[in-house]
Amino acid sequence: MNDWFNVTHGLNLNKQDLVDLLRATTKDQLFLFNGQLYEQTDGVTMGSPLGPLMANVFMCSIEETLECEGKLPAYYRRFVDDTLTIVSNIESANKFLETLNHCHPSVKFTMEIENNGMLPFLGAQLINKCTQIKTKGYVKPTNTALMLHYKSHVDDRYKHGLLKTMLDRAFHLSSNWSYFSDECDRLKVVFSRLSYPDRLINSTISPFIAFKASDHVLELPAVNNDSRYSAI
Repeated sequence: MNDWFNVTHGLNLNKQDLVDLLRATTKDQLFLFNGQLYEQTDGVTMGSPLGPLMANVFMCSIEETLECEGKLPAYYRRFVDDTLTIVSNIESANKFLETLNHCHPSVKFTMEIENNGMLPFLGAQLINKCTQIKTKGYVKPTNTALMLHYKSHVDDRYKHGLLKTMLDRAFHLSSNWSYFSDECDRLKVVFSRLSYPDRLINSTISPFIAFKASDHVLELPAVNNDSRYSAI
């Protein structure tokens, strides 16, 4: 075990100590469901702080194996357990999905392929323009736009902060001003329904746009016309 960890955190752990601690926090975990007590027999407990960390370690292990075997696509990006790949055709996409599903018996991957040149991924809509990818914000059909209501008993700074956060998110997800403008219009409607005053909405959006008034294009690798995108 690297001494840096012990020195930084004032600990004196060896490798076996860490293994024992991980086993204690991931094995023999109990949870309550419908009044019944159950024991978790596989995986990490839902809501555990270790969940994202262990998922990332697990996926890294799979990726290292696939890379050594030459089975990873040329373009492969992942966030936790969501991956984005670019392959030449649907057959290649299905083959890679099958490869992933044979990596471990406890894991089942699913795949979403671009439809009409569009593919949602991590809150963004990827738009295939043949040699260029455009992006904009994506809202799921089941989204209820349930956020902090203006009449909630919360300090106003949090309400202002929410407005600015959603604007900043929209700006960084939009590859051109037209998409960003559309998202601003959508946010105006959303926050109006949450009883935010029009004065507050407009006085937040206008200065934000003025401050960001410069070209902003999100660049992804150029691809040929036959390339297909898939999210796994």
